[in-house]
Amino acid sequence: MIRIERLRLSLPPGLEHRATHISRLVGYELSQRPVLESKHVERLEVPEVSVEPGLSDRQIARRIAGAISKQL
Repeated sequence: MIRIERLRLSLPPGLEHRATHISRLVGYELSQRPVLESKHVERLEVPEVSVEPGLSDRQIARRIAGAISKQL
């Protein structure tokens, strides 16, 4: 199980209004990934994720979830 107590997203200008929806989708995307081991991570910083114009919220969320998964 992955539990995120706080998620802070910094989105490119013009996408700020989509942050709430993208955050929810990130949670959903992470819930679909297998968890191989249990661990507690106090803080996780993820490198910048490339977001091209025209990507859907789900596509952006998948990229973010993938970057989070790589850090775990």
